[in-house]
Amino acid sequence: MRKALFVIPTALLTICAIGLTSCVDLDFNEAIGVVEVNLPHKSTMSFASFKGTKKFKMSCSEDAGMLLDYSCKIEKGTITVSYKIDDDKTELCVLGEEKEASGTLELETEGSFYVILETSEKCTNGSFSFVIKK
Repeated sequence: MRKALFVIPTALLTICAIGLTSCVDLDFNEAIGVVEVNLPHKSTMSFASFKGTKKFKMSCSEDAGMLLDYSCKIEKGTITVSYKIDDDKTELCVLGEEKEASGTLELETEGSFYVILETSEKCTNGSFSFVIKK
């Protein structure tokens, strides 16, 4: 009986913990000297060193704007910048040989989306800016 009183709550807590963590969309990264802002209509990040994945949740609307203005720069390394609307992930740019990229993307769907930075190697001295404009 005592064993059952211990095993049952422990099993329930374990199941709850697994259930809660499986619903979270986490970033996995190693970063040094990071400064970031993540607002619905503006996201920026600068770093001395970064390796991994970083996701910025943003939103667009007819009122706020449907244009994503972006500026990306690194000194060393390779990083892929993409955006994800629902389950559709599209590459925005890849920095590697080219150390800078900028432009404007017209978004076709109102609502939330993610801007994603991904790298498998260490990148240094990076600066990224994403702004929703009209």
